[in-house]
Amino acid sequence: MKMRMFPIEVQMGVGGAIVDSGGFHKPSATDGPLLYLNANPDLQIVLDRVAAAGRSIIAPKTETSPEYGHMAVFIDSESNRVALHSVPQP
Repeated sequence: MKMRMFPIEVQMGVGGAIVDSGGFHKPSATDGPLLYLNANPDLQIVLDRVAAAGRSIIAPKTETSPEYGHMAVFIDSESNRVALHSVPQP
């Protein structure tokens, strides 16, 4: 399998990977798990890059609550839904 690792941030201790499983996964814009990625400090910065790359934003930046911050969802280059989250800024 092909795999690309995300760096682990020392401060947050969060990392991850994207895996090409050779057909095991079925891309979907509506079904399957929804992966949330950290987009701190402001997910709008990431959404602007998503739009500039010609990808579809299916849920714009939306406040989930004042305590939990914002979320958004877009369709990636492999036709998967991907969610973003950013914490509230002080």
